[in-house]
Amino acid sequence: MKKLALAFGMFAATYLLLSIDLDGRTLFEHLYKVTSPLTVSLQRSIEGMMGRSYDGTREVGKKLFNNSLPESSRPVQVAVPKNFKAPEESLSEAERSELNSLIKTYSR
Repeated sequence: MKKLALAFGMFAATYLLLSIDLDGRTLFEHLYKVTSPLTVSLQRSIEGMMGRSYDGTREVGKKLFNNSLPESSRPVQVAVPKNFKAPEESLSEAERSELNSLIKTYSR
């Protein structure tokens, strides 16, 4: 309990110290102006590292999962040419509504 009271006292003292007004701005604002370029670049680099770490972990997890599947149930990798374009179909409104009703019926 004593440590909690000491921590709260230190927080309150720091808060009051940083709230002192100097030239129309608080001491915190003056300190922030000096330290903000460093903190912004530090934050961006940490976010970049965390993003790469997350992507790498996700890939490892996907590979681990796919390797644990039996051969017969593994997804088939199909190479699609870069210039491939899916055929365009034109459906009448009647065909479109019929397809929508089929989808609604079988998705339940």
